[in-house]
Amino acid sequence: VNLGPDTTICEGDSLVLSVIGLKGDSLAWNTGDTTEQIVVREPGTYHATIRADDTVVSDTIEVSFAPKPQVYVGPSQQAFCGQIDTTLVPETKNAQTYRWNTGDTTKSLYVDEEGQYWLRVESEESCANADTTELQEIAYPESFDSSEITACQERVELDAGNPGATHQW
Repeated sequence: VNLGPDTTICEGDSLVLSVIGLKGDSLAWNTGDTTEQIVVREPGTYHATIRADDTVVSDTIEVSFAPKPQVYVGPSQQAFCGQIDTTLVPETKNAQTYRWNTGDTTKSLYVDEEGQYWLRVESEESCANADTTELQEIAYPESFDSSEITACQERVELDAGNPGATHQW
């Protein structure tokens, strides 16, 4: 039986351990399973034993889990009045490498046009995580000059325009 070398996988992933193809009277894992394969979702020591007649073969593997890096680029949507001119500076933890959907590999990214921007980060153990934000450019609200209105005991309807915007009079 050869379960392979001790290994580290990323938090949230799983690992299939297998003794397929080995024949014996009985197969037992230290987990209580008796199948040729088990799926590992928790860190720990895993042991398989196969008995064939008077022969017993076994192997042990230690499985560790590395944390995924954390990344937060910003809210899922961000709006800018007028021209977009900003630098995205993400919050990260345990990140070793950075790759933006623009191809940039820096931690921060200067942005001057609307669109969707995502950042994929990897840890030292090659665990990955990503986050996305969408930048939208919205027009400056139209100005309103109340001095242009003359009314004497008439009803005046004011329309500030800018559909979808909120107004404070």
